[in-house]
Amino acid sequence: MILIVNTCSDKLSELEFVKPIENFLQKTEKHSRTLHYSEISKEDLIQVKKAIISSTALKDINYLLHTKEFSWLKNFKKPLLGIGVGSLILAMIFEGRLKEEVLIGRFRVTVTKNSILAPANSFQAYFLCSHTVEELHQFDILANTVGTNCMFKHKIHNYYGCLFCPEVLNTEIITRFCES
Repeated sequence: MILIVNTCSDKLSELEFVKPIENFLQKTEKHSRTLHYSEISKEDLIQVKKAIISSTALKDINYLLHTKEFSWLKNFKKPLLGIGVGSLILAMIFEGRLKEEVLIGRFRVTVTKNSILAPANSFQAYFLCSHTVEELHQFDILANTVGTNCMFKHKIHNYYGCLFCPEVLNTEIITRFCES
C-alpha cells in the first residue's frame, strides 16, 4: 500500500493537489490510503510500502508551522516521493534551506544525474511553487531548471524530491517511483 500524505490546510486544495495523485494511483491499480500529515500514526507507517507527500496551494504555508509532524521522515526506511511542498518538507527535515523563489508554469528540466525517476536528458515540467531549496548537502541533485535544483535524492535513504508537479505533466515519474 502507498501512503499519500496530504499537506493541504484547505479541503478545496485537496482537489488540486491530492485528488490527482489518488486518481492516478487508482488508474494504475496501486492500492493507496490518504492521510493528512496531522493524522499519521506509527502503525500507519508500519503498514505502508511507500509514501508520497503531496503539495499544497502557494499561499498555504501551514506545514512550516508543523515541521515536527514530519519528524517520522528521519526513521522511515521505505521509499518516499515528495512532490512540490512535499519536496520542501523533505529538504527541511534533512537540513536544507528554503529560498523564496516563485516558479509558475512550464519549464524545461535538465537531468544532471540519471535516476529511476528521470532517465531522460530533459523534459518539460509544470511548476507551482513559491519556494525552492538550497544547501541540499544530504542529497544528490538529479535535475535543475532555470538555475534551480528541482529534483533530488537523499544520499542514504530512498527519498526523492520533485519541486514540480509530476501528476500534471510527468505521471511516468510517479509510475517509476511506484514500480521501483
